[in-house]
Amino acid sequence: MSMVVSIICYYHLLTCGGIVGYYFTWHVFPLLFVMALFLMQGNWSQHIFVHPHIATIPQKRSSYRYNCYLTYQCMNATLNLRSFNDGYHVTHHIKSRLHWSELASDFLNNFDKYAEHDVIIFNGLFFDAFGALVFLGWYIPSCWTCIAKHYVHLGKHKLTTEEVVAKLKSRLAPIDRSKCKVQ
Repeated sequence: MSMVVSIICYYHLLTCGGIVGYYFTWHVFPLLFVMALFLMQGNWSQHIFVHPHIATIPQKRSSYRYNCYLTYQCMNATLNLRSFNDGYHVTHHIKSRLHWSELASDFLNNFDKYAEHDVIIFNGLFFDAFGALVFLGWYIPSCWTCIAKHYVHLGKHKLTTEEVVAKLKSRLAPIDRSKCKVQ
């Protein structure tokens, strides 16, 4: 339904743009449309590995467990320097008012809490790369091996590549919203 509404709005804006002028219709509006697609892809990539049990736990916004299930961290990614440390996304969700320059140090200071709640951490790649690799992974299985190479192992037990891939794929499962516990 929302797809139909989006398409209707898109063509309505094109029609209105045609009334306003050629430049808006064929230059400005398509640029805004493409920018919106990139923003949606970025947000999807940041929240792609949602734990399937997130619907069965209390959804307290500042909870480590809830936020470790909702998104993942990207450490040592060059784009962290250009995106206000957006790679520390779990930390951002837990402490949304924390200044971007303090996200990495807060993550390191509370590392035990993150490890306790099984946060997913990747090293060296940023969200956009993971989104593309997950999307391509359904067609090119070697993409999953590339993702697993960047996975950071927490604790004493190191997962095999197959175990990492299975863990990440399990977080792509549909979520049963009928079990949702909202607080």
